[in-house]
Amino acid sequence: YRVLRSSAHKESKYNSFGTGNVDTLKIPGIRDRLLAFYKEKYSANLMKVAIIGTQTLDELQEMVTKKFSDVPNTNAKIP
Repeated sequence: YRVLRSSAHKESKYNSFGTGNVDTLKIPGIRDRLLAFYKEKYSANLMKVAIIGTQTLDELQEMVTKKFSDVPNTNAKIP
């Protein structure tokens, strides 16, 4: 997704901020709503990761563990 956005024409709306805009950021209470969403849905048990590389499986597993081990697991319910 980021690669596609970054390769879009520099003046294209597709190349700009991809989540909301100045108007949506002005919605009353939006920060609290976003934080509540994060707290409820951002949990390791709801996430998946796919990785491909030329490294060994052990090396890939070590890289993924280093990058993602800090993601909290709140045992969020599957939507």
